[in-house]
Amino acid sequence: MFNILEQTQNELVALKIEGEIKREDYDKLDTLLKKTEKENDHVDMYVEIDDIENLTPEAIWADIKTYFKNAKDFRKIAVVGKDGFAEKAASTSNPFVKAEVKYFSKDQENTAMEWVHS
Repeated sequence: MFNILEQTQNELVALKIEGEIKREDYDKLDTLLKKTEKENDHVDMYVEIDDIENLTPEAIWADIKTYFKNAKDFRKIAVVGKDGFAEKAASTSNPFVKAEVKYFSKDQENTAMEWVHS
């Protein structure tokens, strides 16, 4: 599930991803991204990945569509995680978005938030 974090404001979309991820999560995210882009010149993202239990096939397809549809709007993406999945997600997205994407370990949450705001 995607939990929108309280730091979400202006051009920053901050979320925590955990548990089971479904297509509906991407529908909500896509709506938020469209609104953020419409109100700002760009979109910065802070994504905290924590204990993903299940990723449905529909969610994988929604993930691909969401990021390709919004890729031109991203400026910076900070990916925070405690395992190799988060790091791999950050490194594999680089060829597909023009944004600067950077991975941070779980103990670097504050650094990641500062970086995405700079």
